[in-house]
Amino acid sequence: MNVDPVIGLEIHVELSTQSKAFCSCAVAFGGAPNTRCCPVCCGVPGTLPVLNEKMLEYAVLAGLAFGCEIQSYTRFDRKNYCYPDLPKGYQISQHAHPLCRGGEVAFTLPDGKRETAGICEIHMEEDTAKQSATGIDYNRAGVPLIEIVTGPDFRSAEAVLAFLSHVKSVLEYLEISDCRMQEGSFRVDVNLSIKPSHRETPGTRTEMKNLSSFRAVAAAIEHESQRQIQILESGGQVEQETRRWDETNRCSVPMRTKVDAGDYRYFPEPDIPPIRLTTEYIEGQKAALPEFAPALTARLVADYGIAPTDARIITANKQIATLFESAAKAAKSAQEVARWVTGELMYQLHIQGMTPAELALSPATLAVLADAVTDGIVNRTAAKQVFGYLCSGGTDVMGYIGIHGLGQMSDEAVITAAVEQVLTAHPSVVTAYRDGQTKVFGFFVGEVMQKLDGKGNPAKIRSALQERLGTIH
Repeated sequence: MNVDPVIGLEIHVELSTQSKAFCSCAVAFGGAPNTRCCPVCCGVPGTLPVLNEKMLEYAVLAGLAFGCEIQSYTRFDRKNYCYPDLPKGYQISQHAHPLCRGGEVAFTLPDGKRETAGICEIHMEEDTAKQSATGIDYNRAGVPLIEIVTGPDFRSAEAVLAFLSHVKSVLEYLEISDCRMQEGSFRVDVNLSIKPSHRETPGTRTEMKNLSSFRAVAAAIEHESQRQIQILESGGQVEQETRRWDETNRCSVPMRTKVDAGDYRYFPEPDIPPIRLTTEYIEGQKAALPEFAPALTARLVADYGIAPTDARIITANKQIATLFESAAKAAKSAQEVARWVTGELMYQLHIQGMTPAELALSPATLAVLADAVTDGIVNRTAAKQVFGYLCSGGTDVMGYIGIHGLGQMSDEAVITAAVEQVLTAHPSVVTAYRDGQTKVFGFFVGEVMQKLDGKGNPAKIRSALQERLGTIH
């Protein structure tokens, strides 16, 4: 059967405000269960919600960043359904008059191809409590969210992941959400149906809820696509339902029959008055938009002369981009700073399992280290040890180099003696080099560096080796 998946997304983004959407409870992740909740967010009768102004501001910024039209009139609605994780028996959301409508987002696929996806709306709402096998934690109830709803514009998991990566980057640059998927602050619902080539419209869709990693999104799309294709090929009918992704068994399983908007019995939220935004307010928020990754990438290439590939790695995270640019302004060589950011910094983040926000490295100390390498005070091999010290919170670059004896060895007589020892110890490798196997030159460099305890000046080592090998016949 010749078919295409038709995919739309609903992205739930927890906003990085200090307090919840309609009360003063803290929103920070963690904490003992049911310690960050109050009568308002738990829906005790007689309590009244009060809108968090930052929630509105952040939602407007998101709408502007994604090219949406900000509505001058917006209001909240009650979305009625009865689940254990919804303490009020309804959710304060937006239905009839969402804050942001329309919009189009351009993004880049891994092969460099550009695609676009439409934004139907972005609306504000409160999060639900967190339900588990051991009970319900109401700390999350009332945390402010925006929901980004796309059109059914995706035809592959690859396109979905590229779009999500772009959206996540924009939100991080706006600094309105930490987007930590492992903590649930960036969650994805996937609406998927199958369109056979002989039909004008896609078939019945299903919704997969609360996917919390890019890996889960890709696996869920692939599995659900194949599940629906098999149903259609066997003559069956796909049922409209809500499903969840079972990570352990790598399959989607049904949760409940899918409901439509009418089933939620939406009506205007009586306790929160409608919101009217002035043109001046919207224009003021537009002026506050930051420089996003694509524009910043181009500027870093132009201003600092770094390679486009390095610039794209650096700008993938705003905190790393800020670290790089601050260090590059202070250092003698921006290219040297870029080398450390795209290489050793990424390695340290990976092996230590840290996020850029947890990094202790400062721009000033990174600039000093880069200058120490540029000036020949320390070679890159030894500088890696210094870099690890800086990532652990150290600040005294030159003091650390001195205390640990990491200063670069540049004495030509000492280097020449080490070269002679290495060549004498490996006559067969010298013969191989003489016979045209020039790749063994790197072996010689490594051996000489080892003789010098990793402190040798690489340029002088190479020069001494070239001079000595050039005399061997």
